[in-house]
Parts: sequence; structure tokens; C-alpha cells
Amino acid sequence: MNGLHIIHLDEITRYEEMIKLPSITASKIDIKKPTKNASTDHQSMFPNQSKILDNDSTVKKSTPSTSFLPQISDSALKPTVSNSSTSKVPTGSTSTVKFSNGDVYNGSIVDGQKDGQGTYQWASGGEYNGTWKDNNFHGRGTRTWPSGDKYIGQWINGNKHGRGKYLWPSGNVYDGDWKDDQRTGKGTFLWADGNKYMGDYIAGERTGTGTYIWVDGTKYTGDFVANEQTGKGTYVWVDGSTYIGQWVKGNMHGKGIRTYANGNIYDGEWRNDKRHGKGNLKWKDGEEYNGEWKDDNFDGQGTRTWASGDKYIGQWISDKQHGRGKHLYASGDVYDGDWKDDHRTGKGTFVWANGNKYTGDFIVGERTGTGTSIWVDGSTYNGQWKSGNMHGKGIRTYANGNIYDGEWINGKMNGTGNFKWKDDGEYNGECKEDNFDGQGTRTWASGDKYIGQWINGKQHGRGKYIYPDGNVYDGDWKDDHRTGNGTFMWSCGNKYIGDFVVDEQTGTGTHTWVDGSTYNGQWKKGHMHGKGIRTYADGSVYDGEWRNDKKTGKGNFKWKDGGEYNGEWKEDNFDGQGTRTWPSGDKYIGQWVNDKRHGRGKYLWSDGDVYDGDWKDGQRTGKGTFIWADDTKYIGDFVVNERVGKGTQTWASGDKYIGQWMSDKMHGRGKYIWSDGTIRVGRWNNGKQC
Repeated sequence: MNGLHIIHLDEITRYEEMIKLPSITASKIDIKKPTKNASTDHQSMFPNQSKILDNDSTVKKSTPSTSFLPQISDSALKPTVSNSSTSKVPTGSTSTVKFSNGDVYNGSIVDGQKDGQGTYQWASGGEYNGTWKDNNFHGRGTRTWPSGDKYIGQWINGNKHGRGKYLWPSGNVYDGDWKDDQRTGKGTFLWADGNKYMGDYIAGERTGTGTYIWVDGTKYTGDFVANEQTGKGTYVWVDGSTYIGQWVKGNMHGKGIRTYANGNIYDGEWRNDKRHGKGNLKWKDGEEYNGEWKDDNFDGQGTRTWASGDKYIGQWISDKQHGRGKHLYASGDVYDGDWKDDHRTGKGTFVWANGNKYTGDFIVGERTGTGTSIWVDGSTYNGQWKSGNMHGKGIRTYANGNIYDGEWINGKMNGTGNFKWKDDGEYNGECKEDNFDGQGTRTWASGDKYIGQWINGKQHGRGKYIYPDGNVYDGDWKDDHRTGNGTFMWSCGNKYIGDFVVDEQTGTGTHTWVDGSTYNGQWKKGHMHGKGIRTYADGSVYDGEWRNDKKTGKGNFKWKDGGEYNGEWKEDNFDGQGTRTWPSGDKYIGQWVNDKRHGRGKYLWSDGDVYDGDWKDGQRTGKGTFIWADDTKYIGDFVVNERVGKGTQTWASGDKYIGQWMSDKMHGRGKYIWSDGTIRVGRWNNGKQC
């Protein structure tokens, strides 16, 4: 069949509408300010910081719905007129041409070419209605596709060119400039979901300057390249936060200023939507970080200042103080050294505001390892540490000159060590909780020495004390005192074995003197007190009561020669009621005062004589009765062992004298009665009748 044919296009190339712009919700980039604790004690004194940016710092990219834009080749619209055509179409006329495939053209034809106004309908359902030139869409026209896509606007040589609007069945709309069938120039793209772009296009892509507005109010104004934010631009989030700066492929990249909704501001370098490079972050409350960043974290060299006044200058890794750094605290304390994961870890020096200083190892913020601490008073410690405390082996030199060299636990002397006083000897032994505790030896500058057990810094338990004068105590101790059972040996040779209470013999014990004498019995406050037996060097023995080292109370004293006293005592003297027996056989039973017969008493001589009466200062004085062995009897007054005063004497013969006496003789007025009854009354002088 000869005639005019329009070739139907079965393949239509589509443009996929791509968009890459950030879309951020109301909670975008939230800066978490690090919490900080600072302390001036010797334990942990440094900030515990949390991550500055959480995961929603990533800029959301929005990809709107896509559709197809037609790409029509020139050959598709260039019909040829066959010589064999049976239809004659006049030039310049309006004709309707039906094609074998069902397509239909109705419009102007000039010189066998579609030229002028015309409508082309594809059997598949598509349609073009507009002006033509040389078999091409040219001028103004509307093109619809079977898919529902629609273009209304200008054409040149079959291409969308000039001003035009493209509508997708999804609801997306582009209204703007076209060139060579591509969006090029100024244009507005409105997505069905409400997102909108107004700006430059090149070859179908957002390239140049434009504004992208998301349906939630988020907005970007700035440079685009190949559909992505690249160059300089401003991004405004719906919460009011902004970014002004450089972009690359839809990401904040280069230099830019990010102002957050909470008032925080970051001014610095970015890479792939993250703070990366050098930058400054200022918190609303005055806190600040100035330095290097990596992937939204403090990373590299930087300075962090807290609202409290604390300041850190040094290295960071992953938002944490890590590497070498210096931390200055508002309190005046300063740490300069190694850091790991926000903690002082490694080698470092900590100087307190009061002047105290530590140089050495740290682990997780605390002095752990080996180090030296110097106090402002001049005291020092050099040795091992754990968790901020002196722990392990170390030497502590005190301000007063004392030195401890030994083991430590939790900041206190614990274990074995040597403590030297500047001017008072030393201690060598076990310690516990800063006290001498366990087995140890203490030597004093005076020459005193103790070897034994200790508890809470005091001699306690079993121990031996050597005095500079040669005295030695070996026994029990309690609270620095001889208490319990022990042996005390004097340098002179005397010895005590027995009970002690607070340094004094108290209880039961035996004392042996160098001369061989002994005491075995009760003691009180260092004195023989109570009941006890005293054996003297000469063989004499006292068995009885004592008070303050003296025989007092009741007791029995036996002389080696056989003599004996049994009775009451006072201050080492016979005193009270007692019986005294002599080796000769003499015996006194009666009262005593100050070791003398005094008061009422009876004296029995071994020859049979007996005196029963008053005594004074060991002499018969007062009233008494003297009976001789031959039964002669005197009853009357005595003065210093002599009959003086009034008295009656009866002889064994029966004679009797009643009267006055002087110096053991009848003297003065008297009456003499003979056994035969004769009586003579008169005066006597020195035993003779006047």
C-alpha cells in the first residue's frame, strides 16, 4: 500500500527522577553535653564524658517518586510519502491519516511532512496535540503517554525545549525550562508527597542554585550538582536548627556552621554529614570544644572547656580524652599526662591546688602502679599504688623526718615493714591498718627494746622487753602494759614470776631476791599484798597477811632459831593480839604495839615465873601480877619492869607485905604480916623497916 505512514514507537526511554536531599525530623542532631565530676581528694578527680552526637545526626536523604519522561527519536516522526500511495494528500491541507498499526494523524501536512497544527494518536493510547515542523514536534504542544504521563509546553525538533510542564500519574509535577528533551534552566519540581524544588537544572538534573523544601518544613537553599547538594548551601530544620556551609553529594562536607535548636553552635569542617577535621563547638551554657574531629567525635588535638571552669588541652579519640593531655580543674588542680577512654591512664603528673603532687602511673583515673607523691609539708611516698592509695611496697618519708619502708594496703601500713623515728629508734615487723600489729621489734633511742606481739600499735600478747639498765621482762602484754603472766628479772639478780596488771605485780606471784630470800603469795600494784609466805635469807619465815609490802593483819613469823610470833601485825611490827615464843622457852601472850609488848599481856618464863598484867613499850608497867616459880606472888603496880607504887606480895612461907614499893623494894608506908600472925605497920626504906 502506497501512502503516508507514521512509524509507531514501541520503545520509549524514561527518565528516572532521582533526588538526594536531607530530610531531618524535629529531633535532628542532638548534642549530648558530657557530664563531669571533679574532686580534689587523692582518689578519682576527672570528668566522665558521654558521646557528644547521637545517631540521628545523620542527614536524612529524601528520594521522591519517579516517573518516565519520553525520549522520541527523529526517525519516529519523519513520515515519507510513497509514490505508490493511492491517497493523494494535497500540500498545505489538513488531513487524517490512518496507519496499518492503528496509529492516526489528523492535522496539517506540508510537502509530505507533518507541519503546522496536528494531532497524532498512537494505537497504544499515547497522543501528541500541537504544532509540527518537518515531521517533528515543534512549537507548542501537549504530549500524553499511555502510562498517564503528560507534557505541556514548548518543543524544538521533536524535543522538549523551552518552557514546559511535565505531570506524572503519581502526582509529581515539573514546571520549568527544557533543552534538548531534558530539564535545563530554571524550574520547579513538586512531588506528590508535598516536597518541592525550585531552581536550576542541567540535562535533567538539579544542578546550579536552588531551594528544596520538604513537606515537614525542612528547607535547603544553595548549590546542586547532579541532583545532589554540592557547593555552598543553607539547610534549615523544622526545629529551627540550621547549617550554612559547603556540601558534596548531598552531605554536609567542607566548611560549615551548624546551629542547633538548643542553641549550641559548631563552626568547622565536615565530611559526609559528620563533623570531621578542625572545628569549634560552643554549648549554649558557655562550654566549648575547639580542635580536631572525626566522624562527629572529638578526635585528634583539641581543647575542651566546661561551664564549671574545667579545661582539657590534648588528644582525643572517639569523643574521649585519649593520648597525651593536660586537664586544668576549676579547683586549681592540674593533671598532665596520658589518657585512655576519658580516664587518666598511663604516665602522668597530678598537682593539687594546695601544692601536693603525684608523678607516676594511672589506671582508669586513679593512681595505680608505681609513683611518687610529694606533700606540701615536705613528706613523700615512693612506691606502688592501687586505686588511688599507697598499695604494695613503698617508702614513706614524713615531714618530721620519720621513715616507713615496707608494705601498704589501701593507703595504710599493712604487712611487713620498718619504721624509723628521726630521734627515737625504730620498729621492724608486721603492721596492720597503720598500726604495729603482729610480730615485731621496737627499739628506742634510750636503749629500751621490745620483741614480741603487737595489736593496734601497742605491745599486746606475748613479748620480751629489755631495759637499758639490764632489767628484763618476758611475758604477757596488754595495751602497752605488762598485764597477764610474766617474768621480770632485775639486773641485780632479783626475779619475779607471776601475775601483772598494768605494769605492776598484781595477783599471785613469786619474788626471789638475789640473797636467796623469797616471797610467794598475793600482790597488788607492785607490792606484797594479801596472803603470802616470805622466806628470808637467814631462814626466817613469815606466813600471813601483807599490805603494801609490809606484814599487816594476821600472820606467823618463825625464826630459824626456833622463836615464833603468831598474831596480829601492823606495818611490819607485832601489833594487836599475839603470842611470842622464844627459843629459851619464854612466852608472851597478849597485846603488842609497834613491835613491843603494850597493853594487857601474860609473860611465862621457862623457869616457871609468870607475869600477867599491863605492859608499856615492852616493859611491865601498870597493874599486874607476878608469880614466881616458888609460888611467891606480887599483885600491884609496876613501872619499867619494877615493883613501884602500891602492891601486895605474898611469900611462899606465908609472909605478906601490903604497902608501897620503889625499885622492886618495900619503900614507904606498909604493913608486914608474918605467917605466925605477927603484924608490923610502919615505914620502909629500900626494903628495910625504919
